[in-house]
Amino acid sequence: ELELAYLEWLKREELKHTERYTPMSGDSQRRRRVEMQTVFELVPVAFGKGFLPTDKTEPFDDAVKVIHRIRRAVLLGEPGGGKTTTIWKLAADLVNTATIDPQAPIPLLVRLGGWIEADQSLPEFIAAQLGDLGDYLDSLLAQKRSALLLDGLNELPPEQRDDKYPQVQSFIEQHKDLLAVVSCRKLDYENRIDLGFNQINITPLDPQRILDFVIRYLDQTSGENLFWRLAGGSDVRELWPVWQKAGASFDQFWNAPDIPKENPNVYGQTTGDQDRIWLEKVRGKHSLMELARNPYMLSMLAYVYTALGETLPDNRGELFHSFVQTLLKREKIPDAEQQTLTDGLAKLAFAMQTNQASGQTSDNPPDETASAALTVLSKDQARACLTEHQLYLAGSASILSLGQQVRFTHQLLQEYFAARCMDIKIQSDKEDGLKARDIWLSERWWNRTNWEEAAILLAGLYSDDCTKIVEWVALGNPEVAAQCVVRSGAALAEATKEGLRAEWIYRLTDLKDDPNPLSRAAVGRALGLTGWDNRKGVGIVEQNGVMLPDIDWVRIPEGEFQYGDEKAEYAAKPQKLTLPTFWLSRYPITYGQFQT
Repeated sequence: ELELAYLEWLKREELKHTERYTPMSGDSQRRRRVEMQTVFELVPVAFGKGFLPTDKTEPFDDAVKVIHRIRRAVLLGEPGGGKTTTIWKLAADLVNTATIDPQAPIPLLVRLGGWIEADQSLPEFIAAQLGDLGDYLDSLLAQKRSALLLDGLNELPPEQRDDKYPQVQSFIEQHKDLLAVVSCRKLDYENRIDLGFNQINITPLDPQRILDFVIRYLDQTSGENLFWRLAGGSDVRELWPVWQKAGASFDQFWNAPDIPKENPNVYGQTTGDQDRIWLEKVRGKHSLMELARNPYMLSMLAYVYTALGETLPDNRGELFHSFVQTLLKREKIPDAEQQTLTDGLAKLAFAMQTNQASGQTSDNPPDETASAALTVLSKDQARACLTEHQLYLAGSASILSLGQQVRFTHQLLQEYFAARCMDIKIQSDKEDGLKARDIWLSERWWNRTNWEEAAILLAGLYSDDCTKIVEWVALGNPEVAAQCVVRSGAALAEATKEGLRAEWIYRLTDLKDDPNPLSRAAVGRALGLTGWDNRKGVGIVEQNGVMLPDIDWVRIPEGEFQYGDEKAEYAAKPQKLTLPTFWLSRYPITYGQFQT
């Protein structure tokens, strides 16, 4: 009876929220759910923990089927990439089976963002999430009648992760027959974690899947109009039939490395102006098309498009602003209430980001807990930021999920509202206004803190020129500043770009002020991400229309040298040779050079 009651609770309280990740279309009387065609990649672990043979990657589109086969996996994706939706689909499949078959495994669906007590063990936390059924957790595990679905490994408080990551791995390994899936943001996992399990990567949406979704979400005509609006407008829409007539496939149009000159000969069928359009808008990765490759962003774009028509935001920050305004208008919330509601939501998000579990909302995050972001608060704690009526309005608008705990319906929504609060605090005239070094602590600024997406969204709110935000972030974390430049969709003044480029290139070899190699490596990644590293010897150069590695050759003069090692067991014994003059690259070949 307890098992059936728990399964019914899952269906009623948890799995119903899947629709929020794929907003409904149609009128209020008749709504239909439209799913995206997600493609995954399986990267199996072999030869022990940590060895990931990328040549064994296996693409597939039925995650539930593959997870049942491999039994345990880490599900990785970008923020909004569909990790939670995939976990819920697996849970729904297990719930349906367990409701009919008493011997089938019970899905233990657990949001790790709620595991915030430092001295609470993982089994204790799981048991607490199961209600009355939690008293029988040991029995379910012993009878091999449970499946563990842990959502949001990256949502654990950062200062507790070193203690809790091993608990997750140990608990799963102790129960060899347990079907277990752990979801995590890709960058958080790859930078800091290795549970030793098979990895499932959620791949970004390709143009064909984007087109299929928007047509099903809207209709054939409206869906195609939205798709080409995302793709770059009428110029790109008119260019595709030219490529198609020349024999190119839809996939070639979007993914060809260059304009095909044979089989098919597209080059011979297009004009110079058409080639420039393709290079700028298709190969140049138009910002809205890049946004649309993210499932959650595409859902928002489609939702906002139905409300605003041709007027679509150009970047993440503006998109979230339009999305929230559309949700509030849907609920007919008066304009006068909207401002106070969004201000309260911003305070709530900032309190979660700064781990202010006491409910106090000070102006700045405390130094020791600045990075300890939460994704849940109790209702009492949330009432420090929002009235009971405002909580009800935010829940009605699908911005907050309300229960014994309060959480945003998507972590990206929390980060958007946190960005709004950051904006206010950055602009404060007070000497103790929010500083980037309060968030990315100076002695280890290169570590992720769960504020990265909020910073990117904040930069997007300054779409004409995000200089102010990028320079503010760069004082604390150059790598995140680079992500703001590349991913926010906002413009950046050329003078800002040149200033940061010069500063970062200098820092690469500044051992006095940047003695830690981890710091200099992060600065190097910032230069690589933005493409601003123009040092001779690390980039590429065009010669007669061909891109070649730009090698900084160093002349090694003719002469005698010694090689070999007396102490090394397998090395050649020391010998002397005379070589003629030769030339050696100053730097190792870079990724960009190798790709040419």
